[in-house]
Amino acid sequence: MKMQLKKTFISTIGGVIMMVVLVLTLPTYSYAAEIPITQNLLVTDKEDTPSNRIIHSYDKTIVVYFPSYSSVPSTYYYEEFNYGSWFKGTLNLRSVVVEGSWFKATYSGKLVGNI
Repeated sequence: MKMQLKKTFISTIGGVIMMVVLVLTLPTYSYAAEIPITQNLLVTDKEDTPSNRIIHSYDKTIVVYFPSYSSVPSTYYYEEFNYGSWFKGTLNLRSVVVEGSWFKATYSGKLVGNI
């Protein structure tokens, strides 16, 4: 009886091992679907989108040098990275002063961005 139980146990273990080997050696297939990209947008967590951030603005004054008076525009588009975000705005001409052979233009206005 003990011998019969031992043979049954060994054949059962052998069968289990053969099944495991068979399952592990079966070929696996993966299928990929092609998804069309409609826009070049980076999709991020909704919490981090600019529309969900606070709009912030602040006053900014900058100085820009030009080679001639005729090349000094009345407005100047300006952007800078501040508070971990980009702030942008069109600044208005406040003054033009001659410094050597250059024209020093001072612009001021508000920059707006999301924080």
